This record gives sequence, structure tokens and C-alpha cells, in this order.
Amino acid sequence: MYNPPSPPLFVTVELAAGAVVVQWFEARGRQDREGITHYDVYRQQAAGPWQRVASVYPSGTPVRDGDRDLDWYAWTDGEAIRGTAYKYGVTVVGYYYGNVSPLPITFPVTSP
Repeated sequence: MYNPPSPPLFVTVELAAGAVVVQWFEARGRQDREGITHYDVYRQQAAGPWQRVASVYPSGTPVRDGDRDLDWYAWTDGEAIRGTAYKYGVTVVGYYYGNVSPLPITFPVTSP
């Protein structure tokens, strides 16, 4: 049995140009060290079920945060219904079947 990967760092949402942008960071090179295959983005409306809305494959933009080298990821939800409140979360998916991180959840955001 393999331990699940840790969740991504700093999962946030931002409203931009009529859409919701979900963003997160990872330590640079973590994908290779920990065998990460992709990230799954989830969305929840009100108290409804969580729905997987996207899979994002490792190809983040390199950034520097103080003394840390990070990779920045972003996914834009162009299908969010205007005026509807959502929560978002991102999981890390590893090479081994069923090897998925916990789901960090954002604060609710209302689609513009």
C-alpha cells in the first residue's frame, strides 16, 4: 500500500473576466520525486455533490517565493453559471491506482 500524496499548496480562487480561476502551487520537481501524474479539479455547488471538472497535467509555470522554487498552476472554469456560488478543490493523483491526496477546499466564490 502506498501513502497518498500530500495536497497541493495554497489552493485559491480568483474572479477574472467572467470566469473563475482556480490556482495552486507545488514545490518544483515534486512531480518527479513523488510520482505525480496529474491534478484533478473539483467543483461543488451549494450543498450538492463534488464534481470533477478538469484534470491538469504537470507543466506548471516556475516562480520563486522567498527561498522556495515553486511551480504555479491555474485552471479557468469557463462553464460556471453566472451568479452561482461554488467551492473548488484540487487533488494530487499519483502513479499508483487509488493514490490520491486529500481535497483542500476553497472558500465559496460567486461566479461573475
